[in-house]
Amino acid sequence: MKWFGFAVIVVVVLLGSTFSVSAGPTKIVPFVSLTQEYSDNIFFSSNNAQEDFITTVSGGLSIKQKKEVIDLGFNARFDKLLYWDFSDWDSLDMFFSGNVNYRATERLGIGASAQYSEDSRRDRETDTTGLLVTGDRETARFSLSSNYLFSEILKGDITLGYGSVAVEEAGRIEDNDDFRVDISFSKNLSQTFTNTTGLLNISYLRYTADIDTISAGAVFTSNVFQEYTSDIFQFSTGFSKDITELYNIYFLLGGSYSKTAEGLRIRQTLTGTGFVLSDVASPERDDDTWGGLVSTGLKYNGLYYDMGLSLSRDMRGATGTNGVVQRSSIAGNIDRKVTEQFALTLNASCYLNENERNNQADTEELTLNIQPGFRYKFTHDFIVSCFYRFTSVDDRQNNSTKERNMIYMVIKKEFEL
Repeated sequence: MKWFGFAVIVVVVLLGSTFSVSAGPTKIVPFVSLTQEYSDNIFFSSNNAQEDFITTVSGGLSIKQKKEVIDLGFNARFDKLLYWDFSDWDSLDMFFSGNVNYRATERLGIGASAQYSEDSRRDRETDTTGLLVTGDRETARFSLSSNYLFSEILKGDITLGYGSVAVEEAGRIEDNDDFRVDISFSKNLSQTFTNTTGLLNISYLRYTADIDTISAGAVFTSNVFQEYTSDIFQFSTGFSKDITELYNIYFLLGGSYSKTAEGLRIRQTLTGTGFVLSDVASPERDDDTWGGLVSTGLKYNGLYYDMGLSLSRDMRGATGTNGVVQRSSIAGNIDRKVTEQFALTLNASCYLNENERNNQADTEELTLNIQPGFRYKFTHDFIVSCFYRFTSVDDRQNNSTKERNMIYMVIKKEFEL
């Protein structure tokens, strides 16, 4: 993982350095922010909730350059987390990303992107995947893409992506790798259906997960090695339609097929010596799963209101769950602009992550997020936001529920150069 993370950082820097050799206007925006939060269950415990205040000091830089044939972007951010009572959890998180999109001809476009991050927060993904990820996480991703205009009404896109995620915590090490191919086509159907675009998506994902769970005793140390390899094929077709200038709706329906191979090996050694007492591997088990795929949503962008509602079900790789999951989700948001400076927001989401396994316990987790809040713009580059967030994670396999109430305020100042 370390070598791939280093390689991605190099790619990110190279993408960012392109600004120095490209002519054209460049927008450079450094920023600083201060986040103060209170959480009544910082470790997401189901039976021993611990409360604390957390101060996060952030600084970063955003660079953008847009020309007639090329768009460039580079972002960097550092978060210093300071726990008031549990100072052992203090950490420095970092995030880097870079992208370039080039219009080679009137019909052909190509692009590349890279991301690298190191983070430690267990709730990092609750609002995007519904999953809790325990431990320090290192993530690196890289992708190449291309799009081609076959005609005035038909466009095709292809993206190749590779990613690696490593998670370490006491007694557990997990390494995940994924390779993905996404192919999509969009066709303007306005001659038959007003303001309608036909959509077709095909994807392939190969996801591998290696987990080493360590139990060290005074005499014996046990290592449980789990290996999962999943090949996922997904297909969907549908449409998007501009009902009016303010309303847009989209709907895709399809299917998925996944083939997963599971391996399990248990090794017992003498603690402190490495002398192997036993090393037993169970036969590899295969499993095939067919499933449905749906993705639909409605968006409204008005003068005073921005609203959205989405519903989806598909197969995904999932860090912390020993492989892939079938994920169902519903999410909605409402933004109400009261004045030019003041706005109210409400976001809500619900995720169901589930999968059946041969060698280990099944996964079935239901996550609910509700977040009302407001933001106030003193100037276009100085913004204060305040939110309340409720999160509930119901583990239906273990019959346990983790709940957290959190209040946080963010003060952000940008400095456009």
